[in-house]
Amino acid sequence: MKNKKLFSFLFLLGLCYFLAVQSLPAEEKEEEKLLQSVHSISSHKLFDYVKELASDKYAGRLTGTEEYNASAEWVVSHFKKWGIAPALSKNCYFQAFLIPYTLVFKGCEVYIHLPSKGSAIKKYYQYESEFIP
Repeated sequence: MKNKKLFSFLFLLGLCYFLAVQSLPAEEKEEEKLLQSVHSISSHKLFDYVKELASDKYAGRLTGTEEYNASAEWVVSHFKKWGIAPALSKNCYFQAFLIPYTLVFKGCEVYIHLPSKGSAIKKYYQYESEFIP
């Protein structure tokens, strides 16, 4: 009885070891492919991408603007060239959603108008140091 339990335990242990060892070559190949991909990326090429997206052509890429959409299309063109498929559907790289944003124009101000003894007190706030919309 003891031998049977010991044999069963050793058999299961051996089976687990065998299965673990079998998966190593595939994992090593995947890791090797990943490392090759990472090392194939040029820092100069990455910098070129950053320069393009930061260029005046895209005007800061503020969400909802034409420049933002143009920069997104530029990125999608590269995804297509590299063979990266859309994650959400078969032919769309974008997921539209509403997001509010605020434009702050020069000369804008924020203040609180407090009625006081028949007149008013205005408390002004400085943009960026005291408020950000």
